[in-house]
Amino acid sequence: MVQAYTLADLRRIERRLCEPLDPEREIREGARWRFARDRDRVFKVPRIGGGSGFTMTVMETLYSSAAAGNNLATFTTEALMYASTQAQALLPINFFDATYGVGKDLKVLARGVYSTTGTPTFTLGFRQDSVSGGIWGSSAAITSQSGVTNTVWELEFDVVNQSLTFASSHNEAVIVVLGQVAGVSTGVSSFANASAIGTLTPTTAFTITQTDTTHYLCPTITCGTSSASNKWQMLQLMVYGCN
Repeated sequence: MVQAYTLADLRRIERRLCEPLDPEREIREGARWRFARDRDRVFKVPRIGGGSGFTMTVMETLYSSAAAGNNLATFTTEALMYASTQAQALLPINFFDATYGVGKDLKVLARGVYSTTGTPTFTLGFRQDSVSGGIWGSSAAITSQSGVTNTVWELEFDVVNQSLTFASSHNEAVIVVLGQVAGVSTGVSSFANASAIGTLTPTTAFTITQTDTTHYLCPTITCGTSSASNKWQMLQLMVYGCN
């Protein structure tokens, strides 16, 4: 690998060569920095205390919102949880790089409240770009608790780049979704890969084309019984890039 140096780099090296050797300084600098390689480039990155250092990355927040989403009621078709004026979460371009991103993880956490009359079913979904976009994951139709008001629900799941597939003009990242829904029923319900809303199909993965554009991340909800008392609202959505 050929490393190109700028004039500033050469001057910095010259200054260091003219300085007397300071072992304590070298030890201190060595404890602060390390070098990592990504494809054909070398990066100087800070050491992070308390971590293993294996991934050379840190978990970061890609999206954070505590704004109230749509206060949905009297609906039986799949609906978007975002409010019309709410900024939607974005998946950065090539986050799931098909060739080099195997094992990369995106974590999603959503919370909100719901109310019911009787025991309607709710089906949670997660789509790409819009309420009619590609379905990444879904729950089954979950039978809710009876006659509750503003009960807290929580959805947490991971999207993992499981493998890649080769094509003639591009490669595709095969992503797998797995998580759980809590609070809607008396137990915990699964949330996994889905080829159709409300149908759990853990063996069917979703593919994202390499060099794909930025995508919106869209949580959705479907109610099995139309009633003004069957309400659903998202109050918080967090999206993290884990590695």
